[in-house]
Parts: sequence; C-alpha cells; structure tokens
Amino acid sequence: MVEILQRALIKKWENPSNGRSKVVYTEAVLDSPQQLLKWWEKNVKGSDGEPVPLLDTTVAHHMTIEYGGNNPGIPLSEIEQIGVGGRVQLEVIGYNYSDRVQAVLVKPKGVSSSNRYPHITVAVGNGGKPQDSNALMERGTRKDVPSKATLSATIGYFGRGKHHTQIDWENE
Repeated sequence: MVEILQRALIKKWENPSNGRSKVVYTEAVLDSPQQLLKWWEKNVKGSDGEPVPLLDTTVAHHMTIEYGGNNPGIPLSEIEQIGVGGRVQLEVIGYNYSDRVQAVLVKPKGVSSSNRYPHITVAVGNGGKPQDSNALMERGTRKDVPSKATLSATIGYFGRGKHHTQIDWENE
C-alpha cells in the first residue's frame, strides 16, 4: 500500500506523454548571489578601465549542471543520484559581457556541468535573456580576472515552475 501511494505521489512529476520527469534542469544554486554581484562591481572593468555597471535585471542565481528541456525532461532516477542538497564550490575564472547579457565563467568543484563553458548569468538587459549567456561564452571570455572568487552553492533542480534544493516528491 505504501509503495502504491509513493508511486502516485511521484507520478505528478512525470510527463504523461513520455513518462520522463518534469525536471527541466539540474543546477548549482548560489548560496549568496550578493557575493557574485559585489565581485562583478569591484572587478569587471571595460576597455576604458572604468567599472562595467550591472545591466537592468540581475540574475546571479545558478550554474546549470544538466539541461533536460521541458520535453523529455531529466529522469527522476538521475535527479536522485546527483546529490541534491549537497554543497559545491564554483570558482570564478573569467567573464564576458555585452549590452544584453553579463556572465562569469566558473570552474565547478564537487560537480560537473554538461555545458561546454560552465557559467553563471550575472545580469540581463535590453531584451537579453539568461540563455543568451551560452552564446556569449562561446564567443570567448576574459581570463584576466583580477581577483578570483569562490562561490558556495547547493545542488538542486528546476521543475514544475520552481527551484528545489531538496528532494521531496511527495510534498511538491
């Protein structure tokens, strides 16, 4: 009986069209977004040597571990194996920016990323979107980081419209 109840509770996390999960991506969620924002304001300079101001909308939320998309989604068994709730470190090793998106390149410690260039979107503006950071990182990064920062993060996932840093299939 308990097993039937657990299966019913988990079912709401499954996509009825294919049986895969409704988890869109796994992530390393920053414990202190302010730490990254302060680092940016202090360390990122334009070609004129002046600080590069943050764009209109700050993001500074997470590094994507794996993107599964809305369909098919990441299997629940994989979510359970990545260590949700575990602590990791993300070392800032580079950055890049445009008039639409600002991002930092990170070296993850304690987790890996399926992204070719693991990064955190810092801010967006002028119609930019967080996913624009992928193309920005493809164009290259500045490696002359004057002061490296190590950011603490918690492993989690995004699904059913929310960010989660613990597995609680039953209460979600």
